[in-house]
Amino acid sequence: MSYNLKANEKMNFTNDDVCLMTANATAQIIYTINTKTDSGNSIFLRIMARRDSGTGTGSDNDTASYNSNILIKNNAGTVSIVGSDSSTPIEDNAAWDVTWVVNGTDFEIKVQGDADNTVDWFGTIKIFEMI
Repeated sequence: MSYNLKANEKMNFTNDDVCLMTANATAQIIYTINTKTDSGNSIFLRIMARRDSGTGTGSDNDTASYNSNILIKNNAGTVSIVGSDSSTPIEDNAAWDVTWVVNGTDFEIKVQGDADNTVDWFGTIKIFEMI
């Protein structure tokens, strides 16, 4: 869901639900933000994970919750993370993780489960953008 808050398109708000299933310890992209030149994005993400099945470490129904507040900017086509993120992970399995990386002018949010377990990931991402 996306909203344009002004007729001149200087401010936008996006609220998207995300979901993904992982079955190994490889980080996978759950969401990508295509930044606009000379913009700033305040990103709030809340993602929950739950082990569905598997023979790896941990127990069935292991869970985790990740809450992060991230600020990024695109200055003349160069994307950077501003300051340090504010993250609060709560997890049964320390091998799981939610990370992010700048890839060109994109900002990618990734989730990582663990080997030999099926982990379901679900969450919401809110993006406040100013151009």
